[in-house]
Amino acid sequence: MKIVEEPTNSSLQGRLHRFLVELLVSFSLMPELLKETVEELRQIILEEYKISLSFKDATKIAHDLVGYFSLLARINHNQKAKEYD
Repeated sequence: MKIVEEPTNSSLQGRLHRFLVELLVSFSLMPELLKETVEELRQIILEEYKISLSFKDATKIAHDLVGYFSLLARINHNQKAKEYD
């Protein structure tokens, strides 16, 4: 079962998709974000947007992304549960 369809191209969308999946999996296994994960996000943003973020700012963005996608997963779960009621 696929939760999210994987993009077909290797553009920014594909890189971000892979990063977000890895971020959510690593966060579910270890609530403290790994330094390597935050550094990878910093590198993606630097390469794609030419913006250099501090480690603190990148950590905040990563935590916000986890929160956002966790909320989407809860909404999806609640909608699926209602379909079966």
